[in-house]
Amino acid sequence: MKKTVGNGAQPEKEGFETIPSGEPILFPLQVLVYTLRDYWRPHMATRVKAGIEETLPMFQKYRSPFFDLFFSIASFCGSEDFYVFCFPVIYWEFNQKLSLLLLTLFGINVYLSNALKNMFRLPRPLPLKSDKKMVLDNGGYGFPSMHSMNAISLPFFLLAYLTNYELPWYSSNTTLHTIYLIACIWVLWIVGSRLYLAVHSPLDVEGGLFLGLSTLYLFITFGEWVIDWVLYHPNFVSVFSALTFVYVGLVLLHPFPFNKTLAETSGLLGTVYGFQLGSRFNPYVIPRVMSTQFCSVSEAFLLPIVRSVVGMIGVLVIIEISKKIVQHLVLKTLGKDSEMLSAVVAKFLSYVVVTLSLTCIIPLLWHIIGYSSSCVSPNLLQFL
Repeated sequence: MKKTVGNGAQPEKEGFETIPSGEPILFPLQVLVYTLRDYWRPHMATRVKAGIEETLPMFQKYRSPFFDLFFSIASFCGSEDFYVFCFPVIYWEFNQKLSLLLLTLFGINVYLSNALKNMFRLPRPLPLKSDKKMVLDNGGYGFPSMHSMNAISLPFFLLAYLTNYELPWYSSNTTLHTIYLIACIWVLWIVGSRLYLAVHSPLDVEGGLFLGLSTLYLFITFGEWVIDWVLYHPNFVSVFSALTFVYVGLVLLHPFPFNKTLAETSGLLGTVYGFQLGSRFNPYVIPRVMSTQFCSVSEAFLLPIVRSVVGMIGVLVIIEISKKIVQHLVLKTLGKDSEMLSAVVAKFLSYVVVTLSLTCIIPLLWHIIGYSSSCVSPNLLQFL
């Protein structure tokens, strides 16, 4: 079996990659972490291989065009693109604090998932192919499943927040039980897509669910306290310094190899950092609570939709412009010899610019042109 060393390690015949020796150690605790990694990884690799060879074929017995589409939609609904679209809409139209909480929890999940992927470097199953086309490509490392982490932590945190952290099974509220059931179905749908589409092994999904429950519990315990400190602490300099220290530090502490995963994580951290800064700065730019006015039923539905569509178009334009400008400036500063480092820095800075625009500039423009107020129909209120 051919093995390689160095950061450019190649996959072995079974699809498993050799962990190179002599990787950079950024802090003393990393020695303990890597020692535990080296002990557990062979056992995990055995389980990954067994799951790919024994469990996943069971799901392939039920392959059909309908289920291909059904679970491909689930895969998209559990992806970063889906969640990143939802957070701005929640921020603009419903609840700024809730949007910030959900995005921060999402950021924790993505960072932890990508960090563990880069640390353990366990492979995914080979891509599935139908008769004529590939159903879903699956690149990168497998453990843990980020989809599974987000699927179980985000909807249940949303449920906990909206019910003031009341446990559904202790309540007699039928609506609450229904929402709880929908959240359970959502988890099964997303997790099932990981196995049906064969983009993760059962161990990846199990690890994702366990880690998602862990981050959910910690975030229910400490998340709102942290976000309240970010939003309402009287000293903005302290907030800015603390957030900068935390997010730049997380980029530096991300495990090697220095690859595309690190650049993606850097962009996500820049998104959460800019979103938190923008939300903290927002009260100084526009009124914290938008006014409410009565309108027709059609306006009550159309105004949020139009505002969200226009806002998302603005965000996409800002993303393209900021990426080009920031990447040019970073490359000019760091030099073409540091291409990967430039990609990491540029991703972080460009998404900070985007989220600052999303949280401050776009709402400010709505306020200036008079479209920042909420719109409620008296006819709809009769049915609520």
